[in-house]
Amino acid sequence: MIKGSETGKFATLFYSILNTESGQLNFIIAGHNNILHFKNFNQFDIYKSADIPLGIYDDYIFEEKSLKIEPGDFILIYSDGITEAEDENENLFGEDRLIEIIQKNINASPNDLIESIYKHINLYSKGRLQNDDQTLLLIKIDAN
Repeated sequence: MIKGSETGKFATLFYSILNTESGQLNFIIAGHNNILHFKNFNQFDIYKSADIPLGIYDDYIFEEKSLKIEPGDFILIYSDGITEAEDENENLFGEDRLIEIIQKNINASPNDLIESIYKHINLYSKGRLQNDDQTLLLIKIDAN
């Protein structure tokens, strides 16, 4: 347990450093949701966390990962409120549905893509209040 933290308190984290010249992204995923890397031709990779959230152990060593974002690629980082949005029967929105929306809108601008995701979540949940925050971060390298 981290010194000074209360029992049972933790936080997930995606921490990264992006070299904007080379497109190299170094990162750790501390118990956070998967990171989606969409590449040209609608291919994608899913980066999953094998690490634990912050606040569990004070001497835990996190695994640093890296990837290269090429022109036209983008990374989507999302909070669990996105995939855990519920419909009226408490079914979850899910990562598969998120990926499907992205694939259908792969050529949209980052703003339009994010708006489309939120629109689909709202339609899915029929305006129900959600239990968690819904945060999206999209990092895209423009094609020259």
